[in-house]
Amino acid sequence: MPSVLPSAWELPSAIRVRVGRNSGRQRTMFAEDHLLLILHALPHADDVDRKARLFWRKPDGSWQSNEFGSGPSALDRHLDEFEKRLGQLDERLDSRPPAQDLFELIRELAPLRRTTRNLHSALQSARETIPDERGLIDARDRAGRLERTTDLLYSDTNNALDFSIALQAEIQNQHNLQMNLAAHRLNIIAAIFFPLMTLTGVFGMNLITGLERKPNAFWVVILAGICAGLVATALFVPKAPKQRRTQGSKQSPANSLDRRNS
Repeated sequence: MPSVLPSAWELPSAIRVRVGRNSGRQRTMFAEDHLLLILHALPHADDVDRKARLFWRKPDGSWQSNEFGSGPSALDRHLDEFEKRLGQLDERLDSRPPAQDLFELIRELAPLRRTTRNLHSALQSARETIPDERGLIDARDRAGRLERTTDLLYSDTNNALDFSIALQAEIQNQHNLQMNLAAHRLNIIAAIFFPLMTLTGVFGMNLITGLERKPNAFWVVILAGICAGLVATALFVPKAPKQRRTQGSKQSPANSLDRRNS
């Protein structure tokens, strides 16, 4: 049956029969002093399948991998890829990207978060299987830091996205408030001058009322119109909406990778 295992690897049949054509989940296999680590390569947001990274520890303590050659440093180079990728994503977050870029960042972090969690679990199982292997202890500890860093980066990105959405909503509310204040001022102006315009329109008609012979009638009409407008404003124009003060910093809550690793 086809298998992801290299045909040249002389692994026990107890291990070979448990591995199919796909990598499956990240896990550890041990039989006849042979240790096989089935790990996943660095994932991406649009990946459907996970690429297998295989690490074989022989009974004599030597290591072999399907991509990074031989030697104990092969596992280190695998972990180096994850650390480099997390550093790049952290720099993107620290640059305070817009909401759309934050969403794309979350899409990239989601599979990476699952992969680092299962990576740590697989290396912990390998460390328990061979407790005296110093390389496995160091790799397990690095995987634990990767898992923690990914979780914190994912959480910070979600917080930054929530902050961006809340900030945009606050800005929109401020714009709406300014528009309401402008409409309120227009209502006040209309309420004050509407009675005056009504009175001037009535008394401006070409009708003989007798008031045209009284020089003070003009000022009486003006004063009566203004007073009527003030009364109408007080009774019928609603109060202006209160302006809220936005407090706090408008900076993104993202932290640096060094602070996450502390």
